[in-house]
This record gives sequence, C-alpha cells and structure tokens, in this order.
Amino acid sequence: KLLALVARGAMGKLGQAPGVRHFAFTSITVRPSSRAVSRVKVATDGEIKWMRTPIEFSVAPKPLLLLKPIDAVPEEA
Repeated sequence: KLLALVARGAMGKLGQAPGVRHFAFTSITVRPSSRAVSRVKVATDGEIKWMRTPIEFSVAPKPLLLLKPIDAVPEEA
C-alpha cells in the first residue's frame, strides 16, 4: 500500500489515490491531537528534525525563482 502511494507521488498523482485528502491553503497551523505532545518528528527535503508544536506553514509572498539550462525543453502543461 505504501509503495503504491510512493509510486503515485513520483508520478504526480498522489491526490488521486484512494484515502488521500487534499486541499488548497495559503497558511495552515498543525497541532497534535494530544496536549501532552509538544514536539513532533518532521521530515523535509530528506532531513529529519524535531520541531515544537504548533507548526505553521504558509505560502511565500514571492515565487521561488529557479534556474534551468538554456537548452532545456519546455514542459507541457
């Protein structure tokens, strides 16, 4: 089951997997269901660290500018 989710994620189709919920937001605060939990283990970009709760996520006010090779083929939408 987990392998199927990983495969869908790699193909950009994770949101279509059964049992996966998705929604759009500009900011979100994540709190644990138990007040006894003050830290959670979080994995981001392959690094694992402990973070204090609540954890707040938000969309950056400006887009992240990325560089690509000049000879790169444009992606189709």
